[in-house]
Amino acid sequence: RFTGKENVADVSFIGDEIVKSLIIVSSPRSGSTMFFEALEKNSDLCSIGGESHGLIESIEALHPISQNYDSNVLTDKHCSQEISQELHARFYQHAVKPDGSKPKPVEPMRLLEKTPKNALRIPFMKHLFPDAQFVYLYRDPKQVISSMIDAWQSGRFITYPNLPGWTELPWSLLLIPGWRELIGKPLHYVVANQWATTTRIMLDDLQTLGQNQIIKVRYEDLLLNTNTELNRVCTYAGIR
Repeated sequence: RFTGKENVADVSFIGDEIVKSLIIVSSPRSGSTMFFEALEKNSDLCSIGGESHGLIESIEALHPISQNYDSNVLTDKHCSQEISQELHARFYQHAVKPDGSKPKPVEPMRLLEKTPKNALRIPFMKHLFPDAQFVYLYRDPKQVISSMIDAWQSGRFITYPNLPGWTELPWSLLLIPGWRELIGKPLHYVVANQWATTTRIMLDDLQTLGQNQIIKVRYEDLLLNTNTELNRVCTYAGIR
């Protein structure tokens, strides 16, 4: 797992080793962890073994503090050539195959990436990985919002414990635009807006992708027909 303290200066990296990344996007608590853990067993894919919060936000320009804590939204304008090279090197350095081995030097690598904040970063991720394929995972909103409320109340998903101006339970999950307007509101209202804002931004950005760049997976179908759905995603991605 990347902590943000690693030095990537010693990585032998050319810049074109990561090809056709497979990026899962969803609102929080939509089952993406289960989905990711199933896909990362595929021997055609590599991953960093978890979510990329530290990997991305340890770059100062990509942390919300550099945007006055407005949100986790990142666009293509945030993905400069220098940042792109740095992130490619970081992903490549920390990626492993399902058996724990590292990709061979200068070996093309299919990266599997899943971080809920990427729901607000689709233009950024598309600019970072131009040939990426996106998997949109969605779930019954009632179940998602209920699970998000549980996540807030558990205290295990706190992302910004000292968010300036926020007076309620420590901020959990992703940081949405307009969060300041939710100060003083009840938790169910905060979470409903968190889900709705995330979903609106995500769907708007997904509509800008070509049909061959996205596949949709319904969480409930994944549970009922697991092999069928996983095989459908693998066929789409061109992996075993």
